[in-house]
Amino acid sequence: MLTYPTQSSLTEEIIHNYKMNKTLDTAEICHLLSHKPKEEDQLLFTASRDVTTANVGEMVHLRAIIEFSNVCEADCLYCGIRKSNDNVERFTLPTEQIVQTAVEAMKQYPGVLLQSGEVQSQAFVNRLAEVVKQIKQLALTNSPLKENFRVILSVGELSQNQYKQLREAGADRYLLRIETTNERLFKNIHDRQSSMNERMTCLQNIKDLNMHVGTGVLIGIPGQNLFDLANDVKFFKKIGADMIGMGPLLPAKGTPIGDNYNAQQVLKDIHSENLFDTVKRMISVTRLMNPKANISATTAMEVLNPESGRVEAIQVGSNVVMPVMTPIGDKKKYYLYEGKSNVKSGLDVLKAQITQAGRKYDLTKPGDPVSWVERQK
Repeated sequence: MLTYPTQSSLTEEIIHNYKMNKTLDTAEICHLLSHKPKEEDQLLFTASRDVTTANVGEMVHLRAIIEFSNVCEADCLYCGIRKSNDNVERFTLPTEQIVQTAVEAMKQYPGVLLQSGEVQSQAFVNRLAEVVKQIKQLALTNSPLKENFRVILSVGELSQNQYKQLREAGADRYLLRIETTNERLFKNIHDRQSSMNERMTCLQNIKDLNMHVGTGVLIGIPGQNLFDLANDVKFFKKIGADMIGMGPLLPAKGTPIGDNYNAQQVLKDIHSENLFDTVKRMISVTRLMNPKANISATTAMEVLNPESGRVEAIQVGSNVVMPVMTPIGDKKKYYLYEGKSNVKSGLDVLKAQITQAGRKYDLTKPGDPVSWVERQK
């Protein structure tokens, strides 16, 4: 009986070429992101897991999030804390409470992310700079990492001088999501005053200050297609992003996009069977193109798949998880999207998920992005 060699799949050929050339073109990325047989996806996931281990190691890093204010001057059409959403109860934590929560966080974690809505006033930045200074000072006596305890900020677009002020106060990293590199889609979801060019300038200003540069995108924006997602992946590589966060657009009540979201059409446009698997593919391909960046397993993945969302994200390329330490009374008020506040993210939960994913954790190291560390040499 004659036997014939099995014809290799296009996915297999693309992965083989990637291993030879260490890069992917737009058409190859689009194919890897598209809906295809499970065994082909597994080829992609295996490749991204191997690239993760080879470049950033087995460790998954943890940073606590403190959402210190849901006051926002922007009116983005998808975001639950948008300025005009009158259903949201606004809050801003007192300086003392932010600092004390950070002190509790540094006893367990090697870094803390301070996150809020977008406010550009100098008074806001002055206060935030003072918070950062106090946290860094207290880390010298309260954190095992001392001066290596990392403070990450995510408070939106600011001026170059304001970023400099925060850097000089002690901020180590800054996360500013681009959400999409398609200018038309950017305009469709953002505040009318927002500009893609301005956001790009902000990212460059952050990088010029030698902060760890973080950005990210939404997957499932109405009108988005695979070509848009491929360009997003290429953008991360182009700017040399140190931290990357990707997640699905989850509808939020009281927002124009959330109230009119057509999930079936969104999936059709990105040739997807479901958002969860598409985000997994995005994490995998992003890892192939950005082997030395830190990539987060976002809370939104857990909302999409409560059974194993973060675990699967870690298995295909993520190496950062972020437990939320926002005070319980205010956690539900930081309403970015439906279901966010219900996700469990305590230390024991995250340790178990990391172990389940077959990875390790080390709370004694800052977990600086390899991409950033190598730029210092």
